Amino acid sequence: MYEAFFGFREKPFTILPDPAYLYLSRQHRLALVHLEYGLLHRAGFIVISGEIGTGKTTLIKALLQRLDKQTEVASIFNTTVGPEEFLNLVLQEFDQVPAGTGRTEKLDRLNTFLIDHYAKDHRVVLIVDEAQNLSIETLEEIRLLSNLQTAKDYLLQIVLVGQPELRHKLSHPRMVQLAQRIAVHYHLAPLTEKETELYIQHRLEVASGEGDTRNIFTENAMEVIFQHTQGTPRLINLLCDACLVYAYADEVSVITEAMVEEAVKSQEESGFSALATATVSAPGIEETVPAFTVAKGFKNVDGLRVLEAQVRELQSSLLTLSRLVNERLLSGDVNKSPEADSGEEHLVNLLEEQRAEIKRLTEERKSFLQRIAQMTVGPADLEDDEVSGAEDDKTRRGWRNLWPRGL
Repeated sequence: MYEAFFGFREKPFTILPDPAYLYLSRQHRLALVHLEYGLLHRAGFIVISGEIGTGKTTLIKALLQRLDKQTEVASIFNTTVGPEEFLNLVLQEFDQVPAGTGRTEKLDRLNTFLIDHYAKDHRVVLIVDEAQNLSIETLEEIRLLSNLQTAKDYLLQIVLVGQPELRHKLSHPRMVQLAQRIAVHYHLAPLTEKETELYIQHRLEVASGEGDTRNIFTENAMEVIFQHTQGTPRLINLLCDACLVYAYADEVSVITEAMVEEAVKSQEESGFSALATATVSAPGIEETVPAFTVAKGFKNVDGLRVLEAQVRELQSSLLTLSRLVNERLLSGDVNKSPEADSGEEHLVNLLEEQRAEIKRLTEERKSFLQRIAQMTVGPADLEDDEVSGAEDDKTRRGWRNLWPRGL
């Protein structure tokens, strides 16, 4: 509808997971490297988790485009099934027909299929999207599939993709054996404010081809978009598309802060605002800050919450990257392909980037804590300086306890 007006070849902000529009933020790039490294070295289980709308499916589709012809891939999206139904879906996706209807015949057929491909030096990958819907019993069936292996390699590589609930299920006591087999795990968080701006500009450029799209959204407009979406790509797409529709209707070529607010207001009846405020909060922060501090509108709480989440994810990524790099570099394998050498060099560079980013965020955290100590005051009716000071000291201790040791 508005494509010709803005000079687009197609709509830039559809919510369909189109890999052509994948914006490789630092964390999306890391997630993709984790996936490629895990597949390259035949990791048994790979887990990619993230909040709704953070781009997990788009990332997987981009990965599929990068795989060579020696990789056989099956994707399963229907995850509200039992163990037997799941095994049937796996055979169906790999175009395998078992000799009988029993579980033994089905596993024999799948094992023969995997051995045949392994003999040809082909990889077989099973991608399970929306994996948070899998029951504990079905997850156990998936673990049993990983028992199809040689003395050195897994015959079937399994990629589980899902929302944070997937991580909770994998921490279930019955899932200990499966959790121990997860070689690679990365959690996608929403985009930062700067990444949101770059994300919007990236999609505009892809949709326009050669056209100039730098001035369609003003800087203030993109700031407001981030405030309402908190960096969730799907919500960014919904809001930006609505803004373009309103701008086209008013025959305005530049979208301002006021126009974004108008678009948000007009979407309230459809529930957009409720979705936009669904952000990830760090556990325990509200309990750590006194109620009077939150009531006074202490905005630093939100900033520290974001920092806490960023450091937590960076630490998780750093541990995984360190382990993967060290395992490979200490393996003593001198017959590595140029592709493997390039991948390892990239991982080492990313490892250094992660360490530098944690250092920067740690310094920024210290600044936040100093401001909290200066700005936090007791309730209006609390006049005893000694009690008030004790309350402040309790608050500062509470903030420190949120952060991992060593940072």
